Parts: sequence; C-alpha cells; structure tokens
Amino acid sequence: DYRPGDIVIYSKVIDHRGEMLELTTALTEKLIATLTELQPKLGVGYTSLNAVTTSSEKARLRSRFDADCIDMETAAIVEFANQRAIPVAAMRVVVDPFDQVIPAAALAGLKQDGSTDAFRTISALVRAPQQLPELLRLAQQYNQAMKSLARAAKLLVTNLSSGTSSHSATN
Repeated sequence: DYRPGDIVIYSKVIDHRGEMLELTTALTEKLIATLTELQPKLGVGYTSLNAVTTSSEKARLRSRFDADCIDMETAAIVEFANQRAIPVAAMRVVVDPFDQVIPAAALAGLKQDGSTDAFRTISALVRAPQQLPELLRLAQQYNQAMKSLARAAKLLVTNLSSGTSSHSATN
C-alpha cells in the first residue's frame, strides 16, 4: 500500500528475532502531530539482519510479522535508546515498495558501513546491463524519498525545537 516517498511512523518495531521493542507513545504521538500535513501513515517496522531484496521475501516478512516496512537499522537504535531510558520514536520514508525487486547491481556497490562504491555498481551493470532500467527507477524513487525526508526534517526542526506542534512548514 505504500509508495516511494510515503512517510511511515512506527507504532511497533520488531527485531530480527521477532521481539517487539518499546517505543515512547508520547513521542510517537508528537511525531504524528508534527508531520500531519505530510500525511504520515502508522505502521509496523521489522528490522532484518540482511537486505531484503525480493518481493517474495518482503511478502513473507510482511505476513509473518505484519510488517509495513523492513529496514536494517531501527531495532538497533530503539534497543540502544531503551537500554538507556531515552525516549524514542521511529519513522521511515519508503524507497522501494513490497512488490519491487531490488536489482543486484544496487547491492553490489553497497559497503558494510552503508556508503556506496560506484565502481562496484558500474561493474555489476557491465556484467548485467539489463538491470539499468530498474536501477534508474530505484534512484528516482530514492530521490523522491529524500525530498519527503527533507520536508519532514524541516517540520521537525521547526516545530520540535520551538516546543510547538504547528502543522505548517512555513513557520
């Protein structure tokens, strides 16, 4: 149901073991109120140890955990905050929907630290040039997601730093 650029605020976070982690309700509600004009959706996040690239694996995790989003980071952040009694809320901006397969070339250039190596991506494309249209589509979706994230960040900085929950990005 989600498209690239959609903002999903987590109501629950489930780690790779299937354990639900605690989010701070008041902070989640504040996040929802602050981002209302961007029409965020409330959803369940599942954190995987590995990149989930096939639509069948995404569907399996969606079915098993009722997951709306799959990522590789959120559970670690929430667990860190919970261990230190730090209030925590979580949100994601959708890049690839559940029914989309991620081309292997996109992962070929992904380093362990999350940065990218363009040479490895180009090398993978040279070996399998038929991936280029999907890789370009993914890049376009990523740009769309980054625009949504920038709008959300502007609202959060403007409204949370002033202690208000105004619904206008022009404040």
